[in-house]
Amino acid sequence: MRRLDSFQEKNDTNLFIGPGNSLKQTFTAGKDGLAGIRLLVFNPRLGGRAKYKLTLTDEGNNLIWQDLISESNLGWAEEFRYDFKGIANSKNKTFIFSIEYFTDKEINPSDKEILSLINRDHLNLETIPQGMEETLDRVQKSFLSLGYSRTDNYRQGAAYLEGSMLEGDLVFKIFHQTTTGSYLKSAGSDFSFRIRQDPAFFIFFFTLIFILTLVFWHRIKLLLNPE
Repeated sequence: MRRLDSFQEKNDTNLFIGPGNSLKQTFTAGKDGLAGIRLLVFNPRLGGRAKYKLTLTDEGNNLIWQDLISESNLGWAEEFRYDFKGIANSKNKTFIFSIEYFTDKEINPSDKEILSLINRDHLNLETIPQGMEETLDRVQKSFLSLGYSRTDNYRQGAAYLEGSMLEGDLVFKIFHQTTTGSYLKSAGSDFSFRIRQDPAFFIFFFTLIFILTLVFWHRIKLLLNPE
């Protein structure tokens, strides 16, 4: 069983991954058993054969896992799910997730510069000149992009493009592996904490339970003693 650990959901633009560049996101696991990551992907080549390399390392740059993902497994504006074996002692540790374009085929040498220009435009760092619409359209229909927020909504990590730290973060979620017993225990602890921190919630919740119990009991009595 996998349970949500932390996330960054705000999305106000997207950043492209192609020849010569890579995207990275650092994050801090809040629980032991880090076992999954979700990304918001925009793949214009549905069913394509190009590949992207996914890598997870720790803060000491030690490789934890690495995999190649085909375009055929990626959709448009969808949450891409990647699960892996749980990392036992992950709590409060920093990890780096990266994704880069992987190919052994010859590509248009100008694509790297065009992608960099598009990304800088999406980051509000540069304005694309007029007259490039056809080239921009071709390049944007050739490579994957990821959801991104220009503002720093996730203080426990940062996004990097082409090795440079950005002001915002990728759209992502991380999950940890847990057992059913641990999940129920954690859910009970969360509920107990909510009650202690929010007396109004306590009053509302138990008032609602009391009313529903009365309604239910009244219906049972009607069924057992119809007039």
